[in-house]
Amino acid sequence: MKKQMRILLIALFVLALTACGGQKQPSDSAAEPSKAADATKAPTSTPTAEPTPTEDPEDDPSYTEGDLENYAPTEGTWRMDGDEAAASISMDGEGSYIAFYASGNVESTGYLLYVEDEEGGRYDMYDGEHGYINSFVFESDTEIRVGGEDGFVYVWENPDFE
Repeated sequence: MKKQMRILLIALFVLALTACGGQKQPSDSAAEPSKAADATKAPTSTPTAEPTPTEDPEDDPSYTEGDLENYAPTEGTWRMDGDEAAASISMDGEGSYIAFYASGNVESTGYLLYVEDEEGGRYDMYDGEHGYINSFVFESDTEIRVGGEDGFVYVWENPDFE
């Protein structure tokens, strides 16, 4: 009888997990990051000074796809203001990224699109769920600016070169 009860409970548990698998749960205030954590993350809206990408990036004539040479300089972990306790972005150098809140929780994952512009080029960040997230440009070999001129500076972190 105990064995049958365990099997029934396990089956119900699996069924419950399966039923909730693709749904987003509404967050309550306890589950949301604190205001302090929000202050250390990169903005996710487009500043008015930045160009707004098209809905379909491939419609943009300056869009460059598949050129790994453009994505190689992005490889590594980039930390806001170089602070280990702040938000960060990890990029694989092949056009993919993962953005993290200061808490270490994932903010977004997606891909980069390199876009040639009059200032040399920018990287637009997209995810599969929301589309366009933000843009960044290189300030130097070890710094990127996310979100336009008034945006946040992220510093390249590479433990192999410390």
